[in-house]
Amino acid sequence: SRVGATIISGVAVWVLGIAALLSFNIWDDVLFFGLNIFDLLDTFTSKVMLPLTGLGAIIFVAWCLDRNSVTQELGLTGGKEQLWNLVARYVAPIGLIAVFLAGLF
Repeated sequence: SRVGATIISGVAVWVLGIAALLSFNIWDDVLFFGLNIFDLLDTFTSKVMLPLTGLGAIIFVAWCLDRNSVTQELGLTGGKEQLWNLVARYVAPIGLIAVFLAGLF
């Protein structure tokens, strides 16, 4: 149910927040992959979640949404519309994959 999912999600986020807070104090010696809990969450968010979220968003907008809706919303016509489609469908996903892979290594 929605209520149960909300409670579980809220408790999970609260626990992660408390763990990140305590990683500056009494849990400063608790390390995973050489990182404390705060740094681990920060690294995971910035190097994994952000690029993958951007990739998912651009793939959804470029390949799943109706082209006419997107071009109307952005106010694109003629050559700008073709450029947008080229960049959104091919260039941006390749760039985001490169950012994701560079963050891993």
